[in-house]
Amino acid sequence: MTSNLDLKVHRDLGVYCVFMVAVSDVLSDNKKLHNEAARYNDILRINTVESYRNMITKVWGGYEWAFKLNPRFFMKTDDDIYVDLPHLVHWLHDPSLPRKLYAGWVLHHGRVMRNPGNDWYVSHADFHERYYPDYCIGPFYVLSGSLLGNILTNKKNVKMFNVEDAYLGVLLRYLHVSPLNV
Repeated sequence: MTSNLDLKVHRDLGVYCVFMVAVSDVLSDNKKLHNEAARYNDILRINTVESYRNMITKVWGGYEWAFKLNPRFFMKTDDDIYVDLPHLVHWLHDPSLPRKLYAGWVLHHGRVMRNPGNDWYVSHADFHERYYPDYCIGPFYVLSGSLLGNILTNKKNVKMFNVEDAYLGVLLRYLHVSPLNV
């Protein structure tokens, strides 16, 4: 499913699919994205330059956008991940799931990268611990919609760093929310 023009599946499942995209350095790419967004109504443009280091800005823009819609759940996936939406929606209706759901592929005791040449580098000043708390890795995770407001409100209490998925795990630990491995 790559477009919101195919609304039957979306209506049946109660799902709205958007692609979060930042601004390209290439003007012609921005024009193409503008045209595609107008045609399919499925692109959320985030006002930052597209780069790995800006991923956190892009994802947080998605949180802010979704929060305004008051969703029951928010799912973040990479473009190379397949999600069986009917199965996921069925699973999300399981009454035994935690009310404050944070689920995905959990990384346990992930080591903080201290080499400045590493893409996932985080300085001691930004995060002083040697290991991250358990967190859901970035290619796929699901959050209860009710957590979005808490996340947005409390980011001022936990110093932000550029490793988007690990930072979310640190922030959710602050909020006493543990990741669920799926």
